[in-house]
Amino acid sequence: MRWIEVAVQRPFPTPLTYALPAELPLPARGALVRVPLGRTQEIGVVLGASAAPKIEASKVRPILGLVEGGLALPEALVDLALWIADFYACGPGEALSACLPPAARQGRGARQERRARLVRVPSPAESSALEARAPARFRAVRTLREAGCPMPVPDLLRRCGASREALRALELEGWIAIDVGEREDAGAAYTGARDLPPVLSAEQRRAEERIAAALAERSFKPFLLHGVTGSGKTEVYLAAMQRALDAGHGAIFLVPEIALTTQTTQRLERRFGSVAILHSGLTEKMRGHYWRRIAAGEVRIVVGARSAILAPVPRLGLIVVDEEHEPSFKQQSTPRYHARDVAVLRAQREGAVVVLGSATPSFESWQNAREGRYELLKLEERVPGRALPQVFIIDMRGEQRTQGGQAVFSGALRTAITEALARQEQVLLLQNRRGYAPVLFCGACGTTLRCRQCDVSLTVHRKRNRALCHLCAEEVPATTTCPDCKQASLVLLGTGSERVEEVLSLEFPRARIRRMDSDTMLTRESYAEVYEAMSAREIDVLVGTQMIAKGLDFPHVTVVGVIQADTALAVPDFRAAERTYQLIAQVAGRSGRGASAGRVFVQSLEPEHDAIRRAAKNDFEGFAAAELLDRRKHGYPPFARFVRFQLEGEDEAKVLAAAEELHAELAPHCDEAKGLRLHRPAPAVVRLVRGRHRMQVLVRAKPPQALGALRTKLRRLARGLRSGVRVDLDVDPVGLW
Repeated sequence: MRWIEVAVQRPFPTPLTYALPAELPLPARGALVRVPLGRTQEIGVVLGASAAPKIEASKVRPILGLVEGGLALPEALVDLALWIADFYACGPGEALSACLPPAARQGRGARQERRARLVRVPSPAESSALEARAPARFRAVRTLREAGCPMPVPDLLRRCGASREALRALELEGWIAIDVGEREDAGAAYTGARDLPPVLSAEQRRAEERIAAALAERSFKPFLLHGVTGSGKTEVYLAAMQRALDAGHGAIFLVPEIALTTQTTQRLERRFGSVAILHSGLTEKMRGHYWRRIAAGEVRIVVGARSAILAPVPRLGLIVVDEEHEPSFKQQSTPRYHARDVAVLRAQREGAVVVLGSATPSFESWQNAREGRYELLKLEERVPGRALPQVFIIDMRGEQRTQGGQAVFSGALRTAITEALARQEQVLLLQNRRGYAPVLFCGACGTTLRCRQCDVSLTVHRKRNRALCHLCAEEVPATTTCPDCKQASLVLLGTGSERVEEVLSLEFPRARIRRMDSDTMLTRESYAEVYEAMSAREIDVLVGTQMIAKGLDFPHVTVVGVIQADTALAVPDFRAAERTYQLIAQVAGRSGRGASAGRVFVQSLEPEHDAIRRAAKNDFEGFAAAELLDRRKHGYPPFARFVRFQLEGEDEAKVLAAAEELHAELAPHCDEAKGLRLHRPAPAVVRLVRGRHRMQVLVRAKPPQALGALRTKLRRLARGLRSGVRVDLDVDPVGLW
């Protein structure tokens, strides 16, 4: 009897042993097989032959066969996934599953896409009746009406907090229809004209030559490309990609947001021809189609969000991580990998070059460059010789007094918008809060209207006339009557992107205004539509949350306004100042990228804060030096590492007891003398989400290498807690709130 090790897509810490029937040849490492597991079947990945089973041979079950089509993971990806499983303390099958296209995880072809469309628009009376009778169904109908086009069923469910049962009921009642079919836009070959590479500046040429030299050596080399916004980092990336292609290698280009793939893909296609796209916004058919083309070597350039780092690129030569500082590169579900760090590890294992680029590098990457682990390349000037925008910090405390309340625009910003519109230039306005107002406050009794299921205040959305929870999607009518004291004394506090849009429309009625936030970007096509409209100058003012702050290149934007620059400073996280600096500096860089000079107006109630002052001066090195000094003093990353166990459950007492039990299990393995400090169980900053209570237990490793002593125990310690309590384990979390 022959035995093989198979990793199944369950949170098992080790692979399982199966028997290989005599009629089957030994599957290659990385092959997909069907295996029995309990009373069900699973798809697993073969890790190799096994000398002998760990249990009685007669109890070992045989595999059921190979997955049709001969789909297999390249051996390099198998090794990478096993490293991810070890480093981020998850099961090997969970990490290997992340490397596969969705359909392959179930051993089938791509499912046909299910899209919901609105068949009948309800009258106001019907809407009220539906909301009273079935709130989730009402939200689904309203979301489809707002989208104005059919939506993929998973996207609709996620946005409105409804269930599939709710959609089936709406279909039976004749409100919606579910269409099943395949989209025909999967992987169309690019046939347009090619762009010629521009002449690089002296700075760009020096950076490109260093990367080219590393590519010629065909060995691992990490670079940090620190370039001011508009300095032409992308052209350096493209020149390096051409070098990799000329040498017969493949390349991966990572962007932090799905919204940026449209712009990046168009630019890459115009330079290189067809490219492959990988991100979660694609249909199963599209992802499977691209995955197979990549694995077959039919397309050698991959662009996408964080999951693209796991693309099966043969002969990988170059990895580019653009805007490497972005927290969106961290996966928030198992396996909780950080795509930037996996990119470095993958490049090291495959002898490739990795380029991490940003105008505002993460402190982890900056410290690696300072200590010589990464080679630092600098682009300190914009191209072609354009100046950085002028930045003005506006003290909104005085503006609030002179304008009598919650002023949205300072006088200086209002004047700048007026002048830009008169010159037919474009304006970007950043307000990093969606909705109309984040707080409904009672002036009589001091009550803040809060979600009943989550420990957060409700956000008012005026167009819907509802107060919504942004965590669980529950909502109540936006009213002026306080639910506690019953007085008509509820008032709106704060400003969201919807309010900015409304005030802008009132003050500039002839301006063409669009809003870009998660309330308006309802479909996959929404991002591309806004990008193309901005490029065609069909939008005068674009209002949005942080998704407008990075990567977008519109040469006619001359004015940028940051409505509330200090919003992120209120987050109880040691990275709050770093995030604030990055957001301001990045959105400021959207201005003045064309022939006309740019101006940026940073409105703040804390204008003296170091992050805001340094961002206005574009003084990253000064800000980093001061912040890193403080981080070292208090033992925060990059001088330490954190592991977070987050526990949640419906019974608060059980969650607390489970946290104490976990703490007791961890205590013998955490020795401060060896650099491992165990923190007491504490409530999460948001203590209640969807009716589930949350606690967290932190382990800090200082120096970072001390975590190695605990790593092999992490998975076991996260399992076996009392029932009713879920435990999520996160190594190197990007936030501790």
